Amino acid sequence: MGLDDLSGVLDFHYSSMSDDVVSNLYRPCLRNSSLYRRGVGFFRSSAFRLMGRDLVEFCLKGGRMEILTSTDIDPKDHQSAMEGYELSSFYGTLEEMLDDEVMREPTKLLCALVATGHLTIKIAVVPEGGIYHDKVGYFQDSSEPPNIVAFSGSGNETFSALRGEGGNVERYDVIWNWDDSWDVHGRRWKEGLDEDLRGESRGFEVLDFSEIEPNFLKKHSISTEVSDYLEEDDAVSLETLLPPLRDHQKEGLRKWKENGCMGVLEHATASGKTITSLSAIEEHLNGGGNVVVLVPTRILLRQWNNEISRYMRDPVIGKIGDGYKETEMLNIMRRRSGEEQFILLSTIRSASSGKVGRRMRRLIDDPGSGVLLVVDECHNIGSEGSAGLCASRPQKSLGLSATPERMGDREGTARVFGLLGPSVHKFGLGDAMRHDPPLLTPYEYHIRTVKLTRGEQESFDELKAKISKLYAIWTSKEEPEKSQVKGSMEVLIFKARRIIRGASGKLDVMTEIVKEHFREGQHWIIYCDTEEMLSQADERIREMQIVPWEYTSKMNSYSRSQTLSSFERDGGLLIAMKCLDEGVNIPCISHGMVLSSTTNPREFIQRRGRMLRKSPGKEIAHIFDAFALPDKYAENTGFLLSEILRAKELAEESENRITNLIDINLLIREFGVTHIPELEMEIGIND
Repeated sequence: MGLDDLSGVLDFHYSSMSDDVVSNLYRPCLRNSSLYRRGVGFFRSSAFRLMGRDLVEFCLKGGRMEILTSTDIDPKDHQSAMEGYELSSFYGTLEEMLDDEVMREPTKLLCALVATGHLTIKIAVVPEGGIYHDKVGYFQDSSEPPNIVAFSGSGNETFSALRGEGGNVERYDVIWNWDDSWDVHGRRWKEGLDEDLRGESRGFEVLDFSEIEPNFLKKHSISTEVSDYLEEDDAVSLETLLPPLRDHQKEGLRKWKENGCMGVLEHATASGKTITSLSAIEEHLNGGGNVVVLVPTRILLRQWNNEISRYMRDPVIGKIGDGYKETEMLNIMRRRSGEEQFILLSTIRSASSGKVGRRMRRLIDDPGSGVLLVVDECHNIGSEGSAGLCASRPQKSLGLSATPERMGDREGTARVFGLLGPSVHKFGLGDAMRHDPPLLTPYEYHIRTVKLTRGEQESFDELKAKISKLYAIWTSKEEPEKSQVKGSMEVLIFKARRIIRGASGKLDVMTEIVKEHFREGQHWIIYCDTEEMLSQADERIREMQIVPWEYTSKMNSYSRSQTLSSFERDGGLLIAMKCLDEGVNIPCISHGMVLSSTTNPREFIQRRGRMLRKSPGKEIAHIFDAFALPDKYAENTGFLLSEILRAKELAEESENRITNLIDINLLIREFGVTHIPELEMEIGIND
């Protein structure tokens, strides 16, 4: 594998407080590199404790490391090592480190790597008491020409900089030479570091520590066999890298196995669905099987690739979708030898289309292929476009979704469960909130209602009258004549709901809420319904002397990543549409506002879950929900009930539950809405 296989795995930006920099950047790059060069102000051998097996395996494969650092490498490691630039002081500090129980093993590893030529430490001697304080690095593979991943940031090569929670707050910007942005800064980072390592900089001299005396190694029983530094547990090939499963994860997998390894886990946001499924995947791979993972979006394809690379022991990963066309994996997996582990990642759309779809079905249906089919956000696979794929009958299948049923689509829901099996275990939002410790942040829910304008009300009433007439016609028709009338009704219902969802009064409410509650440094997300609403929200917010962040599907992947990274770092108001509904994780969000109301429970469950993810310093979240009320004397107030049912769902687990439910019940009595209209139930509206 080369570094270019990490496309979709690597992000453009990392923070040590919200990301596992070692697992997400260092480890996957080490696994795919032959050279690692680093220029850094401070280097400590304690950093090796975080890289463990991956660093040793990198060296066993012939990998080389070159680290350029300051004269004061570390006060504890060898602050006196450069006094007169003599090796004697360097050995004295190594002696001290070897006497430290915590530092002993990483120090032995450092000595072994230097002695075997895998590690060269170069010291930048800056005149007049200065220090070398650049912080750049790059990984390079053995391809021709080589693939390169370069990074720059605030972090040193130390334990506290890399460890994340409990360590320093450090940030890293990353770029690779197969991206269009490489020439903007990546090439400069690499070439500048290469010049410094060669001693070509005019600002300082470079000294080379590339040898360890044999007598020193013998005195301290330091083995130069790098493989000796693989811990016993690491040497076991089946040892898992996955974190321990929680009780609900174990119970879900137990129920799934009891059902013949078929079924759907209805697990809430942040309950660890991915880790649960990776546990099932790992067990299946260790038994000699293959795995196919289907996801609805390109973002989720990249995230799954990232998580598999992080937690799995070097399986062969193939990808279809998001620009990848590794369709040969479909044949390779049918000819499996049992000697290698294969995981094929694909978007649902790619797996359902044309020749790829037919080959995918043959693979899944072939009992000899030993395939476990995993479908993330599995409600998506029930669409009509995936009907052919849903006709497959896998030997083992696992579906993941907080809401596997498709709103108003009985046939689609039947396709989901027909392919994957029934729901075998539920762990809802309430379970996640009441878990010990809680898996989600407690939240307060704030309802704001707005009236339709006169023009909006008139348009709404006109559409409702047309819908009622068509419904009367529809009930009198025989099949197949009903289908055409139903289609016309669905169009009108969508237009009527769009009036409710895009009511202009919601922007007035947004302005009031932001003025009253927003404080600099907070992280807010505002969901808009249309580009027009997003543009108007942007204008309103700027009028308050606040510059918002925008996140839309029209932005390229780098711009979206950069926007989210800047938003996470600096805070502010992020306005977005549906492109943030699946696959984007922003745990720092403390306040959310829903201007784009929806009757689809899946959408508001996803949005609520996104606002409730836990983050350091986030003790409570606030959700503001603005929904529009048509005239209470209007006929067929079923749309209003849909809004109220959504509000009641959000209120149930809120910290201010009692107040919310009182207000919601008052609305129900005021408008006299007690059930979903027969019209919508019969024709099965899917919003």
